[in-house]
Amino acid sequence: MSKSDLHLINTGKIVEDPNLRLKVPLFEEESQRCNYSDARDRLISVAQPTGFSDQLIGGSKKPVESKESHDKRMKKEQIKVYMITYISYALIHAQREFWSLSKPYITAEHPQELTKSDLSKFDTAQLFFYAFFLYVCGVLGDSYNQRHVLTIAFFFLTIFFALLSLPGFFGWTSHPYYYFVQIFIGVFNSFLLPCMIAIMGNWFPKKNRGFIVGMWATCNNFGNIAGIQLAAWLLHVFDGKWQWLMIVATVTSGLITAVVFFYLIPHPLDVGLIVEELTEEEVLIAAATEQDVFDNVIRDSIAQPEEIQQQVRSSQQFRRLSMQGSETSKGGKISFWRAWLLPRVMLYSSAFFCTKLAVYALLLQLPTFLKTSELYYSDQEVANLSTLIDIGAMLGSIALGFISDLMYGKRSPVALMAVLFAIVISFVLSFNVYDMSQALLFLMMFFMGFFISGLNNMISASCSADLGKQEALKGNTKAISTVTGIIDGTGTLGTAAGQFIISYTSTNWGWQDGYLKIIAFDITLTLIPIIKIVYDEFKELRIIQSSAVPMGLNGWSEIKKEEK
Repeated sequence: MSKSDLHLINTGKIVEDPNLRLKVPLFEEESQRCNYSDARDRLISVAQPTGFSDQLIGGSKKPVESKESHDKRMKKEQIKVYMITYISYALIHAQREFWSLSKPYITAEHPQELTKSDLSKFDTAQLFFYAFFLYVCGVLGDSYNQRHVLTIAFFFLTIFFALLSLPGFFGWTSHPYYYFVQIFIGVFNSFLLPCMIAIMGNWFPKKNRGFIVGMWATCNNFGNIAGIQLAAWLLHVFDGKWQWLMIVATVTSGLITAVVFFYLIPHPLDVGLIVEELTEEEVLIAAATEQDVFDNVIRDSIAQPEEIQQQVRSSQQFRRLSMQGSETSKGGKISFWRAWLLPRVMLYSSAFFCTKLAVYALLLQLPTFLKTSELYYSDQEVANLSTLIDIGAMLGSIALGFISDLMYGKRSPVALMAVLFAIVISFVLSFNVYDMSQALLFLMMFFMGFFISGLNNMISASCSADLGKQEALKGNTKAISTVTGIIDGTGTLGTAAGQFIISYTSTNWGWQDGYLKIIAFDITLTLIPIIKIVYDEFKELRIIQSSAVPMGLNGWSEIKKEEK
């Protein structure tokens, strides 16, 4: 280790990792940084496992970790974080299916006191409180330790799931009691997604976030599929006693609480790990696209690519972006109102309002449409179609995220493609649904799930994480939870508005005009914010390409090639 390295370590902040007994320096001043790769190597060089030669750190001997060991430990921790958050959120979605399948049994037990309309009102109350508190809880997720926030949320969800089972055991029909329990289930549910997306954004860099976080977002659909199958089996086992479904949800939520508290690590820095948000090549391209660097170095340059790269490396923009590219501190939080004003947050929130309205209109109203309209589908056929939509959503979430990674992490061109396909499919359905064969209807619904539900997952997960770590924050990393809360809260308001609108239009205009056409027009409205985002991002992509080529790079595809 060089003297300059020792100077940086001795003058930098030292964060001790109580588990590994390591000390990791956190550099806050730009003057303490050299180039991107040097900074990363120096940060990694202070975290080696026992068995390597000791280095003097701050006057005392500490074990030093190799890059290979660091990366191996990083992969292990990433898998652990991924699995804990995926299973946890999938089980919450499974509980929602437990409640959905319990409702017919509740109304059968108390046909006068608890009607379908009453249960719908309880759900609507939960939905509005969930939407409102998403805005609040997003800020909390950036203000406090996310592991603690999630532990508290799961603990109280465990309590309220247990309370929801009591009317089944004691025959209670009190409406205020159901409102009380459902509202607080909505409140504590709102803590979960913002914190989990923030954790995923902390652990997985932008270069493959679309694919990885897109896969993670399938936990919604996996939970729906597993929940409806498990609920049907449990109702058979318990002879239709729905309260035992809530007991199963209580036990699983309690187990999740313990796992999250003892094993979930919200940030890599908590265990002395460094995540490269951007590779060195990406930092080069990003720095070169800034106007003064582009004008002074790139435009009309006749220098060799290596010389141009060296000039870009010497720029202030490269040094600043290098500091942001490898997270060495957790940063501070931003205000709720400032998060709204971040580039594209409002536009993606508007798009998510429309997509989530369409997705939940399909999920919640489609069974009623198929069973009460002229189609007369059986319960099993409805269940099969719902499962097919969820499978389409899972595949779409992964595919759309992967394709967007290949476009320098620009998600809007993929979003536009998905919206256009969904518009065509939805209008074909709205005009021809009664003339379609069952096989064709199932195929169309699969692609509706693929495009609109897949896009919905991509916006709520990958786009939220990108927007919460964008360059406009200038290194302030504590915004993912706040941005996720804003986007998902706005989308949930769309869900609530959609249920209100469709309940009115389907009654007064019929199912074909008041349900399917409303969904088609809603998806069409998504074009307004998406086209604006596409216009801005295509300009950025052109600048990226014009900056990358003179440096001997070829944009995003070249970066992928060099990494291999």
